[in-house]
Formats: sequence, structure tokens, C-alpha cells
Amino acid sequence: MILMKISKLNRQTIKYGFYSGIFFAIGMALFDYFDREGFNFWKFIFNLFFFGFFMGLVFRPTFRNKLNREDKTEMENNSEN
Repeated sequence: MILMKISKLNRQTIKYGFYSGIFFAIGMALFDYFDREGFNFWKFIFNLFFFGFFMGLVFRPTFRNKLNREDKTEMENNSEN
């Protein structure tokens, strides 16, 4: 088994994309349910992956800036000691 190290930025982006994709796909499935359409598994998977992927891409710069700010404050705190 090959273990891969994933950076904190990538981990955060993947998590956010997955969670936002899940919520969006569930929301779209509920709309279909209330419109009396059947559950379409492939439509659910499509919504999950594509919406999640694009939300991850959109928020990646935000996560990068946040991590950079955290690193700067950590460096400043270490230099004061």
C-alpha cells in the first residue's frame, strides 16, 4: 500500500469540495423528489463531483491565503521568543 502525503491546502480543498458537492447533490435530489421524479443515481454522482470540483477550485485561493496568514503569524510568534 502506498501512502501519499497530502498538503494541508490540498486536504482542505478536497474536503470542502466533497462536502459542498454532497450538500448540493442532496438538495438537487430533494428537488427531484418533491417534483415527483425518481432518484437518478448518475445525476446525483454528476452533481456531487462537478459541483464539488468547481467549488473546491473557487475556494482554493481563499484557503491558500488563510494558510499563508497562519504561517506568517506562527513565524512572527517564533521570532519573538
